Amino acid sequence: MFKDIRLFFSNIEGTFRYLPITSKLKQVDNLKTVKLLEVGSGNWGIGEFLQKEVTCVDTSFNEELSKFNKPVRVSDASLPFPDNSFDYVVSVDMLEHLNKENRAKSVSEMIRVARKGIFIAVPEGKRAEEQDFYLAKLYKTVHGEDYPFLKEHIENKLPRREELIKIVESSARNLNKQVSVELENNFNLSLRKKMMEFWINKGIINKVVFKSFGLLIPLRNYLNKGDCYRVILEVRLMNGPKTG
Repeated sequence: MFKDIRLFFSNIEGTFRYLPITSKLKQVDNLKTVKLLEVGSGNWGIGEFLQKEVTCVDTSFNEELSKFNKPVRVSDASLPFPDNSFDYVVSVDMLEHLNKENRAKSVSEMIRVARKGIFIAVPEGKRAEEQDFYLAKLYKTVHGEDYPFLKEHIENKLPRREELIKIVESSARNLNKQVSVELENNFNLSLRKKMMEFWINKGIINKVVFKSFGLLIPLRNYLNKGDCYRVILEVRLMNGPKTG
């Protein structure tokens, strides 16, 4: 628990995204031997939470790269690995930065290189899109410039869960793989809005309150009720193991 709290305070919003996936991975396999790929990890990734080396692909990395990331640079959605190269593929808050065509290609590539399963976390839906639009305007008002990630969300428009399921199932058929898909809501919209407002607004009080959201980590499983910002797709391939 201490390790999780330490990580939460250093990467608060990221921890909400990653811990549900790390919990699932710990249920289905021996993490000491499992081979993992993360797509769109950036410098930080799931390896920090698993305390395990993970092959990570992204368009760029810098000197702040996590010691657990084994980086592979790519220029597009194609993955430079043979079929079935990894036990599991993870992608967290990456697809919303791609247009619809590249989203489909990226998911197809994940399915191609995965042997047991895929975990995709992504903001989705109209209400999440409206919240990002509001937060992008707030950020520009407070800081006088666009926040690049939110700007990309708005330009590409957030996917819808029906679209995501269709992409997964269509990609699997094209690759002659059988899949099952389970969805889990992640991060209540109202809570996220408050947290992000404290993060955006200036001043020491706002920063302290933002950091205080770390105290909610023991309750994180109860923070996924109602309308949520993100959905997590667990895609099991062929006879891959099922989580509880």
